[in-house]
Amino acid sequence: MTKPPVLGLILYLLASIIGLLPLALLRALGTWTGWLSYRLDSRETQVARRNMQIIHPDDNTQQRELKVKGILKSSGQTLFETLAVWTRPRQRVQKLVCSVYGRQHLDEALAKGKGVLIAAPHYGNWELLLKFLADNGPLSLVYRVPKKPYGDDFLKRARGGVNVTLVPAEATAMRPLLKALQRGETVGITPDQHPLLGAAGPEGFYLDCGFSGTGFKTAPAVGLCMSELILDGVSKSVDLSIYAPDRFSRGKPIKGEHNYGAVWH
Repeated sequence: MTKPPVLGLILYLLASIIGLLPLALLRALGTWTGWLSYRLDSRETQVARRNMQIIHPDDNTQQRELKVKGILKSSGQTLFETLAVWTRPRQRVQKLVCSVYGRQHLDEALAKGKGVLIAAPHYGNWELLLKFLADNGPLSLVYRVPKKPYGDDFLKRARGGVNVTLVPAEATAMRPLLKALQRGETVGITPDQHPLLGAAGPEGFYLDCGFSGTGFKTAPAVGLCMSELILDGVSKSVDLSIYAPDRFSRGKPIKGEHNYGAVWH
C-alpha cells in the first residue's frame, strides 16, 4: 500500500533536481528532446507534420519540416520549463512572470464576492497560471486523475500547495466547485479531452480552449477551422459543431468509444 506514494515521491524528487537547473539549460534540454523526438519520428512528430500539411498545403517539404522542428523544439522546452514551475518554491516561480495583462478584470470579478470561473486555453504554460492564481487567493482545480496511483501522488505534489484544492474530474466534481464559487473563490476548469470550440456569450466572442495539454498537437488545424468558423460562419475543413460550447446545456456532451462518465450534469 505504501509503494505508489513512495514512487510518486521519488519521481517528484527527480523532477525537483531537474527543476533546479538554470532556465537556459532547461530550454537547451527541451530543444534536444524536441530534436530527438523528430529524429525518432515520434507520434507527436507525425501529428505536427499532418497539421502543417493541412494549414500550409502550398509549402514544400523543406519548409514544412522546418516548421515541424520548431513545434517540437517549443514543446520540449515547455516540458522542461513545466518541471521547474511544478517543483520550485512558489516565490521563485512568480519571478518568471514578467507582466500581467487584464489583472484588473480578475480583481474586479473577485471583489464582487461571487467567485471567478477560469476557462483558459493551453496555448501557454497553464501550470504557471495556476501558481499565479493560487498566490492571489484560494483556487479549486479540476484535474483528470492519472491511471497509476503514483502518477496521482506526483500530480498532487506538483500542482498542490497553499491555497490549492485539487478536485478529481468525476461526476461529484460540481459540488465542491459550486461551494468554492459561493465562497467567492477562483475555480480553474480544464474539461479534459472535451475542447470548447465555437461562439459563446456576446456577439463576436469565441472559445478555443479545454484541450488539457494536448492542444499543441492540434493547434494548427484547430486554428484553421476556427478562422473558417469566424469568417465564414462554418468550419469547412473539419466540422467543429460537436465541440460547440453550448453542447452541455443541450444535453449533448461528447461520448467516446469508451464511456468513463461525464463530469458535468
